[in-house]
Amino acid sequence: MKKGLKRIVLYVLLVLAVAITLKAINYLPELIQRDTLREYEDVEGIRRELGIKVYVPAYLPAGIKWPPSTIMAQKRPFKAIFMLYRDSVSGGNMLSVHQSETRDFIRYRAFGFKEVTQRAEHDLVGRKALLEVGKCSDGDQCSRISWEEDGAFIKIEMRSGPFDAIRLAESIRPR
Repeated sequence: MKKGLKRIVLYVLLVLAVAITLKAINYLPELIQRDTLREYEDVEGIRRELGIKVYVPAYLPAGIKWPPSTIMAQKRPFKAIFMLYRDSVSGGNMLSVHQSETRDFIRYRAFGFKEVTQRAEHDLVGRKALLEVGKCSDGDQCSRISWEEDGAFIKIEMRSGPFDAIRLAESIRPR
């Protein structure tokens, strides 16, 4: 009986040792490469840990909840930030702000911009921007505006009309 109990205790200790080892191995990439793509709690965390200038809207249309529900950033292989904002009532995705050193990073679709019905260049407070209006995958109106600022490509996609997108884009400021 004592031999069986001893085997069970050793088995439990072995399982715990393996679990602790796997947990430690899971944290190694984060410790070694702190500047690869990962989620952050707030914008200040990105500035503090990665030293990246973050462009944040000073204006949010009514119904969009601050702070962003998802904030992801990386410094390597290139600087990039993604912020997702939700509707304060339904909790659905309403707005995404992408910022990157390369246009190629900006691929995430927060709510599926299904088709573009209008496309026009727009003067965004002295910056040349591309404004696109169309339909989301669920049929709602979507707007997207993108431009380059201080070496960063910025793109805003929102579940709203173009006037909210323009006003929001005009309010973007570095932090």
